[in-house]
Amino acid sequence: MANITKISPTLISNQLDYSLQDENLILSFEVNTTLSPTSYIEYSIYNLSNDLLFNTYTYSSYTVKNDGQSSLNSGVSSIEINPDKDLEFYGYNQGAYNVYYNILSRKIGSNLQTLFISEISSDRTEIRLVSNNIESITLEQQISNFISERDISEYFLDFYLNFGNNDLVIANNIQLDDIDSPVPSAIIKLYEPLPNNYDIKSELWVVTSIDESLAYNVEFEEELIIINDSISLKGPNFNLDLKDQVNNSTLNLSYSDIVKTTLSSSTDQLNSLLEEKELSINIDYNNFSNFIHFSSGENRLENFAYKVGLIEQYSSSISTLNSNITGPTSESIDVNGSKTIFKNKISSIITNFDHYEYALYYDSSSYAWPKTNLSPPFLLHKTGSTEALEWLGSANENNTYYGGQLLSSSRFDDENKDNLVFSIPEFLREDPENKQYELFINMVAQHYDNIWIYIKDVTEKFNADNRLDFGVSKDLVADTIRDFGVKLYQNNFSNDDLFTAFLGLTPEGSLFPFPNITSSASPVASGFEYIDTLISASNDFIPQTDVNKSLYKRLYHNLPYLLKSKGTIPGLKALITSYGIPDTILKINEFGGKDKVNTNDWDLYQNNFNYAFNNNGNNFISSSFILNNSWTGEAINTNFTSSNPSTVEFRFKSDEIIPTNISQSLFSVYSSSILQSDLVLEYTGSGLTSASYSGSIKDPNYQYAELKWIPNTTTGTSASIALPFFNKDWWSVMITSGSTTGYKLTAANKIYKNGDNGTSIGYFASSIINDGSWSSSTDAFFTTSSTTTNKAFSGSLQEIRYYNTILSEDSFKDYVMNPLSIEGNTINSSPNELAFRATLGSELDRTSTSSIHPKISGSFVVTQSFSGSGTGFSNFKFNSTPTYKANTEYIFQDQPAVGIKNRVTDKIRTENNVIPTGDTLSSMESVRQYPIISSSYTPNVNYLEVAFSPQNEINDNINSQLGYFDIGDYIGDPRFRTSSARTYPDLDTLRDEYFKKYLKEYDLFGFIRLIKYFDNSLFKMIKDFVPARTSLATGIVIKQHILERNRVKSATVDINSTIAKYSGSSYNSPLTFQNIVISGTIKPQWNNYETGNVFIASGSTGGSFNIFNSTTTHPSGSNGNGPNNIFNITQSFVDNLITPSGSIAVIHDSQDEFYNGEFSGSTLVVTTQNINPGCDPFKNVSPTGIQYNGVRIYSGSVYNFGDYINDNNNPTNGYISIWYQQADDPTLPPGPATPKR
Repeated sequence: MANITKISPTLISNQLDYSLQDENLILSFEVNTTLSPTSYIEYSIYNLSNDLLFNTYTYSSYTVKNDGQSSLNSGVSSIEINPDKDLEFYGYNQGAYNVYYNILSRKIGSNLQTLFISEISSDRTEIRLVSNNIESITLEQQISNFISERDISEYFLDFYLNFGNNDLVIANNIQLDDIDSPVPSAIIKLYEPLPNNYDIKSELWVVTSIDESLAYNVEFEEELIIINDSISLKGPNFNLDLKDQVNNSTLNLSYSDIVKTTLSSSTDQLNSLLEEKELSINIDYNNFSNFIHFSSGENRLENFAYKVGLIEQYSSSISTLNSNITGPTSESIDVNGSKTIFKNKISSIITNFDHYEYALYYDSSSYAWPKTNLSPPFLLHKTGSTEALEWLGSANENNTYYGGQLLSSSRFDDENKDNLVFSIPEFLREDPENKQYELFINMVAQHYDNIWIYIKDVTEKFNADNRLDFGVSKDLVADTIRDFGVKLYQNNFSNDDLFTAFLGLTPEGSLFPFPNITSSASPVASGFEYIDTLISASNDFIPQTDVNKSLYKRLYHNLPYLLKSKGTIPGLKALITSYGIPDTILKINEFGGKDKVNTNDWDLYQNNFNYAFNNNGNNFISSSFILNNSWTGEAINTNFTSSNPSTVEFRFKSDEIIPTNISQSLFSVYSSSILQSDLVLEYTGSGLTSASYSGSIKDPNYQYAELKWIPNTTTGTSASIALPFFNKDWWSVMITSGSTTGYKLTAANKIYKNGDNGTSIGYFASSIINDGSWSSSTDAFFTTSSTTTNKAFSGSLQEIRYYNTILSEDSFKDYVMNPLSIEGNTINSSPNELAFRATLGSELDRTSTSSIHPKISGSFVVTQSFSGSGTGFSNFKFNSTPTYKANTEYIFQDQPAVGIKNRVTDKIRTENNVIPTGDTLSSMESVRQYPIISSSYTPNVNYLEVAFSPQNEINDNINSQLGYFDIGDYIGDPRFRTSSARTYPDLDTLRDEYFKKYLKEYDLFGFIRLIKYFDNSLFKMIKDFVPARTSLATGIVIKQHILERNRVKSATVDINSTIAKYSGSSYNSPLTFQNIVISGTIKPQWNNYETGNVFIASGSTGGSFNIFNSTTTHPSGSNGNGPNNIFNITQSFVDNLITPSGSIAVIHDSQDEFYNGEFSGSTLVVTTQNINPGCDPFKNVSPTGIQYNGVRIYSGSVYNFGDYINDNNNPTNGYISIWYQQADDPTLPPGPATPKR
């Protein structure tokens, strides 16, 4: 079964026809024609691209109609043809084809006896025909007969020159020439100049058209092949994880939808790419040796120039049709058919470009054909233009354009010993008649070159150069990566249109790479997003497929490290960086393992990008130094006694070491233009960063400088700190002023070495001075030249703050580690204490000159920084237009303890192993004892977050404003157990106070829309690079911030509650309540269980140990930083416990010894050895009997006790003396009676 559609013959035939203007001048009338013995039908088969597949001059598969004549002798006036049957007859029975029927009559010669062109006029409109196949008499007769036929014809009989394969040229006149030559010839006058593809010796024959040509489109329907005895296969396995590794699904689009564009050049370029049958390999076309080995570079350039000329010629023909034919005629089948012919020819040339010609045609570089414009789609200079002629040049020294690419290629060919032409003997090469043969050799050599460049490129597979056009081919790099077991995934750009994907242009020719986005504001089309600022990369001409392949090149370049570090944080960072996303944007967050006790542990550190004000000595910052009166009442610290700040805080970074003695002013305060106080940085070192001679070393202190605070410039006394301020690191400075404490200068920095010591402050020093006062100062200046000797500071500056209270050292340390920290002295006190904050680029703001302290916006009563009314009294000024430098550094956050919500980067804890003492070994237990896991840390969890989350930004700001606190203080009230509330009131209050500074809700949509600009295949790859047990969250994560916590209402039981039980015939019966009253009296034990009051027993340390019995003497101290009592001691000692495996040392720090009296050393040691050594003679004695004469008893009522114990009253031999006295006798002697004998 076939679908047959009649089409215009001009859509597929190369036959030239009259122009429309001429057709309009020709009188039309009906002519009856018949098939005669000289008639024939030329039958041609084409594919849909108008490529000729088959042609025959002996077509006879028709059926005679009407007159019943089956022979041509009598003439046939009507026939019937079957295009589908004809195709099947010639073996074309599947697919779609165009067929062409040309009904002709032979007049002079035939396809078997042809003529050839012997001469062509200069204008190519007249030609001479002769024949070697037809005898002269026959030829002369045929010419004469045809001339006679034309002469007697009732109408003008034009004819055609048939060059075969359905190529016909119109001719208008013919003349026999048998006088000037012994061989008769025909002189032909053509309607239009002879096409360039026909030349002398071109063969042809003369025909006339009997009837209009016929053309049909035939499409055979696909026949289903049903196999009855087939074995059923199992269905597809939809569980295979392949969806993300193939192209993403798109809408249902037709072919016309896919290739729809207003730019024909883009269509041709796209078709050329899609027609490529080989991989694209990396070739540098600046050097002929990179891609030419056997062929001729000069020949290939000349061939390309010829193709460009053809494209110009066809394009000119299309332009002529568009300009000369207007009105309804311009849309006729013939006109459109002619345009289609020329467009198809152009498309055919471009589609068949080889890789070198494609680069010459579409690239814009020194080796490519010169272009008229600078942005794609590029337009070529005409072949006759000066630019093209100079670029192409010539190898002929006598040529005006001697030089150019042709000269370079000619010289290369002459020096190329591998040129295949050199294999031809020299005498053959020198013969001009062999030029065609030499051309054929170059064609073969070009084919060999294509094979050679691919063989040469095989070894490039192991070249991991990350540049797109170097190393392994960009078309092979994806498969190379997969060979290592790494999965690659499609991204959110994979379903873009073909033009963006392969050409880097939208179908409209725009460089804007994203769909539904426009840079045109007038007007913005419905459904489009307007963007007014393009980054520089957006103006590059990069096809989307090349963007993806550039990513693969980077992955392949880093693949050894990625596989080696797979499953680790450094490995994930390397993967993210390979995607071109810095770790300052997409952060990796681990959770759990937070120390709940240590307030300054800075266990969350992240790489942060911002800007910093950079001063080269020609600019400075100034502001008022008189705070608004409202800040006096806000001060929590009573040290705020004047209108000036109590604390000034800022950070600086020096650019380089100044190799001379110099003093630079960092901060100075003035009163009515009179300098009062000055902070200067003095460098007195050598400034030499290297040794002066061989064998010596550089000064170990060459980076050290002295930071001096001179509160009174009249006396010149100062507080100074000497630290390596010129180590090109950020240094934080704090100056505090109190009415009784004087001035205190503090400076510190942080140290980061790949996380090894990421939670420690580097240098920290302070100095105090009691001299002068800035209480009458009116203005403050930063980085200005305060005196003739104190030059302006040269370096970077950030985060200037004025506080109305003396800031604590802990808050300053948090500022050192995290320059975005605005903590006050207590939780969320910064809104009442921070009066002025100039970020100077740290919050990515480079245009603002206003303070961003919390009370400048939001639902607060707006409080300006400085004295004055109205707006503008929070501003600071630059002396000139400021310049900023990009700054990237690690910041360390002191975050509150909020359980597993804590993002913890510092996951490594150092614990000391306990090594027991003693000499007893046991096979049952190891000598090495592991320490007890501290309960102060929250549990580690397997949750990992590599995602964009707006809540993380909020959490970072909460950490910066609130600092450390324990969320248990806000949600741990045991009274909540019976509360029906869904939230925690104290936490809600803290949250509401924090959010007062916000002007509006967080723009979640604006945050989420950013992810569409990132390659989402990254998040799919991350899943392959984390351990299997990890619970991973990627992409966009919406969650609660750390001050938002829902509370689950406690379960309560009432009369309506039911329980799962069976009672009789019912289930889940309601509860039954019974009021059980217990009555009676309490009989305490102390009162012999008789009725009485209940006593509450209490105990204490007895009073003498109270000064040691507190958390300040605990080893961790009251704040987790060690003992902080005035004795600087810890109430702890080591007990040695005897176990079967030996003695184990246990730290005793519970302080229970104050209550039970068991202090260190009070333990009684019980042994099994012999007691009372040396007393053996008195042990186990067998006594002998002693006989006494009598006993003398002295009564206390008769004798004096003093006389009794007198030495003169010793008992006589054989007698025992005993003192006797009543127990209640008041005269009882102080000691017991001593018996005497």
